[in-house]
Amino acid sequence: MEQVFKRILCAIDFDANSFAALDCAATLARQNKARVLLLHVVPTVPEPGNVPPYADVYLNQETRSHELSELAAKHLEKIEHEILVRTGEPSVAILHAAEENSADLIVLAAYRSTGRARRFMGSVTAAVVGQAQCPVLTIRPTWLGDMESVGAQMTKNPVTIGPDATLAEAEDAMRRGGFRMLPVIEKGKLIGVVTDRDLRTRMGRLEETLVRAAMTEDIVTVGPNSSVRQAALTMLDCEVGGMPVVEDGRVVGVITTTDVLKALVR
Repeated sequence: MEQVFKRILCAIDFDANSFAALDCAATLARQNKARVLLLHVVPTVPEPGNVPPYADVYLNQETRSHELSELAAKHLEKIEHEILVRTGEPSVAILHAAEENSADLIVLAAYRSTGRARRFMGSVTAAVVGQAQCPVLTIRPTWLGDMESVGAQMTKNPVTIGPDATLAEAEDAMRRGGFRMLPVIEKGKLIGVVTDRDLRTRMGRLEETLVRAAMTEDIVTVGPNSSVRQAALTMLDCEVGGMPVVEDGRVVGVITTTDVLKALVR
């Protein structure tokens, strides 16, 4: 008899490959008219002095519920769903959530072994697969989930600005988003970048200066399939703090030195 899933638990860690797992869960939910339980586990913060190399998973956790709602709106449109946030050891929390919510399928990402952080996350997947009382579907990495690729580390769907906006508008966008650079787009085409440095050199004239008058037109870009290490070398050679990520002529992300450093120390 064909297996029918009615309650699908999808655990995500905000890694690119976990978004692929969410899309898979959404597809199964549509096929089975199922409910998706969208789960994120906030790991228990370790004692001072014992912070592991994957400590970035503890950052900005107060924003996770809001981010989960945004993900649900994007990936689970017209699908019955529920958002769950748990705290604790990830594999234990996933297993408990599955049991408490009578999940009949768990969907989560699997990872290649590319450093201690990935081994940590990989051990979560292994523990869930080994102990779950219901079927577990693991999603293997694509290039989007390859932690050594620019595509996995970049900020996706970045905020952009038009050339006829003012620098005051650019400053407001950077301040609200915590950005230091904005791609400048005209008629769907990348024509430049404007940075916080461009703003600092024009303080007092932001309201009257257009982006096109201040932007850098000699743009350094990178593709999502490039390695993070190559992106780091490019930024070093070109003395830039970030680059638009371009695929098929379209800006699909932005990668910065902070993104690169986080990836390389994992």
